[in-house]
Amino acid sequence: MKNQHLVWSRLGRAPTTALVVVSAANLLNYFDRSIFNLVLEPIRQEFELTNTELGFLAGGFALLFSLSSLPMAWLADRWRRLSVVGGSVAVWSLATAATGFATSFGWLFAARVAVGVGEAGCLPAGTSLIGDHYPPTKRAGAMAIFQGSGLLGSMLGLMIVGVLADRLGWRLALITASLVGLLLAPVVLFLREPPRGRFDSAQSATQSWPNALGVLLRSPVYLLLVAAITWVSLGFTSIGAWGPSFFVRSFDLSLSTVGLLFGLSFGLSAAAGTFIGGYATSRLTARNRRWEFWVPAGAYALAVPLYEAALHVPTATGAFSLVALASFTAFLGYGPTMSLYHVVAPPAVRATAVAIGACTAGLIGAFGGPVAVGLLTDALTPTLGADALRGALSVLMLGFLVPAALYALAGRMAFGGMKAGRPADLEPAAPEPAPLA
Repeated sequence: MKNQHLVWSRLGRAPTTALVVVSAANLLNYFDRSIFNLVLEPIRQEFELTNTELGFLAGGFALLFSLSSLPMAWLADRWRRLSVVGGSVAVWSLATAATGFATSFGWLFAARVAVGVGEAGCLPAGTSLIGDHYPPTKRAGAMAIFQGSGLLGSMLGLMIVGVLADRLGWRLALITASLVGLLLAPVVLFLREPPRGRFDSAQSATQSWPNALGVLLRSPVYLLLVAAITWVSLGFTSIGAWGPSFFVRSFDLSLSTVGLLFGLSFGLSAAAGTFIGGYATSRLTARNRRWEFWVPAGAYALAVPLYEAALHVPTATGAFSLVALASFTAFLGYGPTMSLYHVVAPPAVRATAVAIGACTAGLIGAFGGPVAVGLLTDALTPTLGADALRGALSVLMLGFLVPAALYALAGRMAFGGMKAGRPADLEPAAPEPAPLA
């Protein structure tokens, strides 16, 4: 019995265990987020909604997701981070179930907002945990696994719920999908919490929260990073929210077909790009730390013409193929982005640093992107007719050029006093990482 207890204790402390469980939570985070986008068309038909109203529903979760990110991060910077993650999973799962019982537009919108409240705690607490489990040279790869798990969640959500929605209807599909999160939530609570700033110097690890926040907000590199992430969110949520509707409208495909093919072309390709980009960046960072900025800059610049081509080819096969290539390319820069928070933020405010980025990305990107597509689609309908959604998405995809420029500029400014940003020129980490609590 004692040996069994020792095994479970070691398992609960292991970085790999924490990464797997927290990544599973992030998988369900994106699972619940993506499945609603897939059933937008039957919801629009049942409630007789306009494209603008549909855009507000698609981005509704982002409202309180953004506003809740800061208080949830404040909790994560002071409280047990695993409790924040576990509680978040339970809240958004219950809210997803409530969406399936909706009888009005107001109920739908309120349920989506509640999903956003729950999801607000996963990203800042999860990335803060991973950053204290893995040293800087392995952090980009670990963050890529965390971020890539979310994209796998999007893919699985589209594929599984597409079949469920065709067979059971969109309501039962959402209710059924919520059950998995309620089973995972208590599992998170059994893990062990790592010390904050475990791989940082003693001076930075013991810095007070107000002082660390002041350092963070005075950093031009951090401000550029937040602006870049906001624009990235605008592009990704626009194609993620409206992509299924684009294929349904443009090629007259069923929900199960779109769920399978869009899930594979967007979700699987994005996950593959995130994993490969994170691994490659970890290897390149060992030579020059600025690669953490350069990889995203190049990825988003190359993705623009690929997404534009995907929106204008005449066949569904060509469109799905180009979406796969564009998503793989764009998401090469997704994993390194999360590790960059640990480059620019002191340990005491790393969850807060992530939350500030999530707040602006949520309000402007995750909420503003789908709403902008809906408004632009309605505005273009008198001119373009059935191609209005294609035109609106085409405009939004050009926005990826902005974060490409911002990451490149931040890379030039980062590690300013160091010789090409080499690891040896950085402030050394603590010689021996602090043990897990």
